[in-house]
Amino acid sequence: MHLLAFIFLFGYNMIKYDYFLGDENMSAVIEKIISNVKQHPDQVVIVDQGEGNYFTYRSFDDYARKVAVKLQRLGVTRRSFVTIELPRNKEYIASMYAVWMVGAAFAPLSPTYPAERLEYIRSDCDAKVVIDEKFLRNIENEEPITEIILL
Repeated sequence: MHLLAFIFLFGYNMIKYDYFLGDENMSAVIEKIISNVKQHPDQVVIVDQGEGNYFTYRSFDDYARKVAVKLQRLGVTRRSFVTIELPRNKEYIASMYAVWMVGAAFAPLSPTYPAERLEYIRSDCDAKVVIDEKFLRNIENEEPITEIILL
């Protein structure tokens, strides 16, 4: 996870904990986000460029759950791989969380990479789904996921 996103989601006090080790700590990360959503639902957690372009804990969680349910509908399961091919924005961070919610992993790719490079990486990691601008189109019409996979 990008350090800045980590600080936004968990606060400076959480940096001392070693959540960067990978899979075995994902449940703790998810549980901490869920706790923050319950305790501080209206607190602004991620601010993006542009006026009014932010997520509160509640809107962050709701958006991520909608992405997660679409991932599940498209066949993403625990231990699946996806690619995230978005600009580094609030939707990117919510997509990371959505992937974790369904127990999957992601390869972060820049949409500016050459097409051949993108295709090579997708193939190499056997990505089931590409999360990009097209994937997120009409995401607000999805029903949020209700069951989160804790590893």
